[in-house]
Amino acid sequence: MRRAFEHSPLARHAVLTAWAVIGAVVAVIAIVRGQSVVGALGIGAALGGLIVLVPFVFDPIPFPLSRAQWPMRLPILRLLARRRHWANPFYVELMTLHSAWRPDYCAQQLSAALIKFPWLPVQSQSFAGWTRADRFVLKRITWWHNGMRPTAAGRFEDVPPGTNVVVWVAAPAVGAYFFLLLLIVVALLLLLAVYAVARRALEAGDSPTTLALVVLAGILMTVVITGLFASPIPFPLGQATTEGDRYIKFFDDVLGASVIARE
Repeated sequence: MRRAFEHSPLARHAVLTAWAVIGAVVAVIAIVRGQSVVGALGIGAALGGLIVLVPFVFDPIPFPLSRAQWPMRLPILRLLARRRHWANPFYVELMTLHSAWRPDYCAQQLSAALIKFPWLPVQSQSFAGWTRADRFVLKRITWWHNGMRPTAAGRFEDVPPGTNVVVWVAAPAVGAYFFLLLLIVVALLLLLAVYAVARRALEAGDSPTTLALVVLAGILMTVVITGLFASPIPFPLGQATTEGDRYIKFFDDVLGASVIARE
């Protein structure tokens, strides 16, 4: 069953799947509130697409989260940055690779291997980005395929006679912080909705079905969005290959680099 799921369109097109699920949830809520079926589907498609795509429109190649960013030094986020789990959108995987080549040559080879503007995935390696001196920012460009998942950044360290390549792989910082704000807003709205619906149901003596629907819809939407934007770590039933694994293979192909540390 797991193998079948890994090769299914559901696993390979996470963005479209999330769009469909979120749109369906929004449409059901709209129908419950009295919208026509056609109107509800239109609202669901528009709002679902907005929720799914907004984090990607800030920057074509956004900087990833980093353990050094000041928000990630806060107690809870500091812990999450080191907690490896598919439902954790704030996990930052830190890797060190070693190449036998010198830093300048590594930078040249990496720059030559990256997709340039407009970042169309037409090469054998679907990685876009830029290099500046000893630093680089990367993003795997695959459109809908595999969910357009996380970015990476790093630097070259001169370790004669070769080079250490320090890389951190994480969700785009802007998208992750937007998602954090969204979680806070959703949590507050859920609390307000639970309070309002519960009070109304108690006063009217109605069934708590509406309350349960609102709570379940909010939880489902949160989990789906988390599974989409989260994480270099895929959903347990999905593909076993992590983003870190893909970047390791990329650096092995381009720089002949091998892993010496990973956390």
